[in-house]
This record gives sequence, structure tokens and C-alpha cells, in this order.
Amino acid sequence: MTLRGDFDPTQFDVNNTATYPPTTETDGTQPVYFDADRWNVTGTATFEGLNLVTGGQLFARVTPPPAEGDYWAESRSVYDVPFQSALGGTGADIWTRPMGQNAVYEPTGFYAQNDASGGGWPGPLGRIVADREYHHLSSTDPVKTLIVTDAGPGNGQSVHVRAGATAPGTWNSCGVLLRQANPFTVWQGQRLSLAAGGNPSWEFTIPTGDSVPLDLREGGQRTHYGSHGGSRLSTVAGTIKEGVLNGSGEINHPLQLGIDGYYFLSRTNNGFRWPAATADGSYDNPSSNGYYNGSLEYMRMGVLLALPANFDLETITEPRAKKICRALKYYGAYVVDITSKDWSVFQFSVEDRAIDAAGQWTRSADNADDVAFHNQLHGAILETKAITNNAAGQECSGGGAPIAANLHAPPVTQ
Repeated sequence: MTLRGDFDPTQFDVNNTATYPPTTETDGTQPVYFDADRWNVTGTATFEGLNLVTGGQLFARVTPPPAEGDYWAESRSVYDVPFQSALGGTGADIWTRPMGQNAVYEPTGFYAQNDASGGGWPGPLGRIVADREYHHLSSTDPVKTLIVTDAGPGNGQSVHVRAGATAPGTWNSCGVLLRQANPFTVWQGQRLSLAAGGNPSWEFTIPTGDSVPLDLREGGQRTHYGSHGGSRLSTVAGTIKEGVLNGSGEINHPLQLGIDGYYFLSRTNNGFRWPAATADGSYDNPSSNGYYNGSLEYMRMGVLLALPANFDLETITEPRAKKICRALKYYGAYVVDITSKDWSVFQFSVEDRAIDAAGQWTRSADNADDVAFHNQLHGAILETKAITNNAAGQECSGGGAPIAANLHAPPVTQ
């Protein structure tokens, strides 16, 4: 059979007769399928029953993969959409999987609050803001030395940093730095401080205590996590990247979202749910702005939100808002942090260069395009639902087949 894959005769020699895989179907009488998410280039492999005859790097599965047309592209770069495809369930990554037909959609409790910032913003009360993510993922960028102030993982290592880039060192300045030693691996950390031309530093590397750098080609639980303090969820995945909103491409992955914890998040079960690893430190402190006071028990840190499967994207006419709404419908958004109490603020994780290059994040009431962007997107977010059966081991969020064709992440190109 011809497979999209990594043809590597050095890994499996010709005439290798080892049974692969060793479990499940053993007589070769039923079809065997293979995980396309770990294949990178075209290659050919031949099987007799389950015995490998010609070389190839193959990862077995026992349920059919989607048809060829179900991938949104022939291949992808891990620097744009990292981590393994959600195909295969076990070992899948949450940041690539689409919404499933069995997903259970429940109310979020969202409503338009008073906008405490003033400014006479027209339309629905509320704001769309950006949480700056500082991504440095090019191996052609200058090499600098990472300084971790608590001497944690990555301290003293060589990393790539964009020429002239800066970062403020404030809370929530989450950073991702590509390692020189292996340009597929990164460190993630908080509070990133960087002067133009200088060495980057942050207070601590997250996940805390994880001394193994994260490989952008990985799949599984490690890929879920990063330096968002309120959830410990990823910094490198789920971000709106530079050139996407104003370019020709789509957002083909789940997003990250910050919401008002006081009004909308519950303290039930320590205030968080899978895949989040924690809640905000003050989630149960009623005197703190980080206090969770929401009444819906399933609305906890880490909840996946999505527009209903029957949401009509044609009602969104502003092009940039439509791109985000398409992602919210087909992939959803994980709640990874909280925003300011008493503001109807929804905060997307956005690469810092995308904010600088896209005027919609400035929220200029004098710009008609910005008004349309904010009003239409804010109105759509109020219609999102919580996916209450989102769980590990699903190929699609909520289970079942994808809600539309061409949603699965294609093989990674390296």
C-alpha cells in the first residue's frame, strides 16, 4: 500500500518480519490503518498480513483514518500549528483536534456586563482584547542566553531571539524560546523580560520542575501545558499568529481565551477541569479580584468553549471576526486565564507581532472596521457554549466524528 509517511529503510530493514503491531488484529484478515499524524513525506510500505516487508516508519491504529480530503492541508509546519494530530485518540494533542459530533453543548452564563473602562464604545457592551504571547521560533534569529532567575530549567542555555524584539517582564508576559541545540524544542516561561538586542530572562520555566524541553513534534499530555499562570496550559499552541487574520489562511486549531472569573467560573473541584492543571491561586479568596463566583459547576478553568455546530457563520460579515468565529465553531477555545473583574472582557492569546500589525486590537472607536470586528465577535462569543463532555482520549473534542470535513490536522513537516 502507498502511505503518506516517513520512508526510512534504516529504521525497518527490507524483509523485516516482525509483527507490527503486536496486539489486536493478528491474522491480517481485517484492514490495518496507520497514524498519518506522525508521517512527514511521501513513502511506500508493503505489508503481508501484519508483517512489514519494506521499510517505513509506521504507527498502528485499528480504526480507519479520515479520507484524504478530511485534512485541511497536505502538510503543516510545527512552528505554525505545533504538535501531533488528534488522530488516534491516545497520545493525541488537544491543540490540533476539531469539534466532534457527540459534543454536549451547555450554556456558559455569558452576558454583556457594563464596560467599566468607559469610552463610549458602540454596540454590545464589552471588549475584545489580546493577551500578548512572545514567540521566538525561528532558527535563523540571533542566538542569546536564557536567564532563569530561579535557576530553573533552561537557565544558561542558548536560544533564538528575534532581532530588536522586546518584552516587558510583567505578569502574563508569557514567552516561548526556540533552543539552539535542537530547533524543534522550546522552553516556555513567565514573566519574560527582554531589551532590544539583549538576553531574555524570566522568573520561572513552566511547566515547573519539568527539566525536559518541549518538542514541537510531540503528542500527548506534555503538549497541553505551558506558562499560562491561571491554568498552566500551553503558551506555544492556541495562539493567533502573525499574518493570519489579515492573510489568506484560516485558523485551523483551538484558540485560547481569558474570561471574567468572578462572574463566570466556578470554584467546584478546586476551580479547574481537564485539561487545565490548576486554577488561579486566589480562586477561592472572596476578597481578591481573582475570586471565582460563577454558578455553573462545569464552567471551570480549562473548560472548552465553542459556537454551536449550527451557528451560521454568514451572519459574521467582518472578515477577521469571521476567521475567529470559524475557529470557535470548528475547534473551540480553551479558557486559560481570567480577565479583570467587572468588565465584559474576552481576551484571546495573540502573538505580539500580530497585535502590532493588526489595528483591530487597538479598539479604536473611530475606525468603522474595528467597531464591526469588536461588536460582531463579542456578540458571537456570547453565543458560545461549554463542552461538558470534552475529555482525554478523544480524536475530536466531545467525541464522535468531526462536525465537518477538512478539519483534521495534516502530517507535520519537519
